Amino acid sequence: EPPNVEFTGEEARGQEGKGATLSENDIRENLTTREGKPYNPDILSKDEIYLRSKYAEEGYVYAKIKSSFQDGIVTFKINEGKRAYLSKLRFFGNEKTKENVLKREFLVKEGEPFNTTKIAKTQQRLYALGLFSSVVFETPDMNTEEKQIDLFVKLKERKMNSFYFSGGYNPSEGYHGSIESFYKNLFGRGQQLGIKLSQGRKGSLYEVNFLEPWLLNTRTRSMIRIFR
Repeated sequence: EPPNVEFTGEEARGQEGKGATLSENDIRENLTTREGKPYNPDILSKDEIYLRSKYAEEGYVYAKIKSSFQDGIVTFKINEGKRAYLSKLRFFGNEKTKENVLKREFLVKEGEPFNTTKIAKTQQRLYALGLFSSVVFETPDMNTEEKQIDLFVKLKERKMNSFYFSGGYNPSEGYHGSIESFYKNLFGRGQQLGIKLSQGRKGSLYEVNFLEPWLLNTRTRSMIRIFR
């Protein structure tokens, strides 16, 4: 028999004037357990995980969700708990990369609610910089359910600079050679600089490429290429 779905806890009911974080409509929106569908305990467990993530997006990382089924009624008991905030960002392993290069990638700033979804996306953005082989986030304060959470960002930098030299001889063209140097994290600012010089019987090539990933303090990539 299809179950009815109910919510308990003042946070869940979304009553006017109660300061509810999420209204009942917000909660029901993406639930797999719905009135009119057969009861499935596996789906119910997935819905608990979904609801915890929904509250965690608002900073309620300690929210407790418990479901039950009795007399044809599915009940979600919700206790949102305290709201957590990002207190301080602490970086480790960035020997060359400056902290402002890292902080500008964060979707959650210090002092804002600890949005776990944005934190996870920030980790992906740090990987996307191409500067690190490892990006690990740790939150020891969450073990004791602190309201202010420090985020430990542990990084392992990649090899940033490269240098190539090549040359040879061809009877029809004579001697030729080229030198190429590439800096992926110039002065620890996340900028890239490439220099290439080549010389041969047919002529010479001089080329400089410069990439700025944050133009005018916005997430706009810009490239300057000078060549002859």
